Parts: sequence; C-alpha cells; structure tokens
Amino acid sequence: MVTLCGRVASRDLERSPGDAEPPGIELARARAAAVKDYLVERHGIAASRLIACRPTIDPGGRIDRSQEDLSRLRRAVPRVEIN
Repeated sequence: MVTLCGRVASRDLERSPGDAEPPGIELARARAAAVKDYLVERHGIAASRLIACRPTIDPGGRIDRSQEDLSRLRRAVPRVEIN
C-alpha cells in the first residue's frame, strides 16, 4: 500500500463564514486525488494500492510579519507526500 497525503500551507487556511472546513483542506484533498489518478492512468498502478490519507497542515505557521515568521511561511509548501 502507498499513502498519498495532501499537505496545505497554513496561509491557505483562511475561512469564509459558513465554510464547513478551510478551503485549503479541500485543495489538499484534490491534489492527492490528482496524483492518484495520474499514477493509475499513466503508470498502471492499481487504484486499490493507493490510499489517500487525511490532509494535514504544513507547520510553516500563520503569518506574524516578523522576519522569522515570514521566512518560515515561505518554507511552507503545499504538496502531496507519498509514503
């Protein structure tokens, strides 16, 4: 089994009133699904071997405008981790 875990940068987590969850979480979920589709369609990997995990937040941190926080925020990268 291979797990595909969508990661979202904390800067993408801003919520609008009425949102069930931050839009960035849904984006992370969609990224993992796109990677799964690619691996199945282009490389012939059985879909049953690819498991999506719960999206997580990159620990880059929310923006505080200090130099250290801005540097940490720039390192927060949305991605899909394959384990």
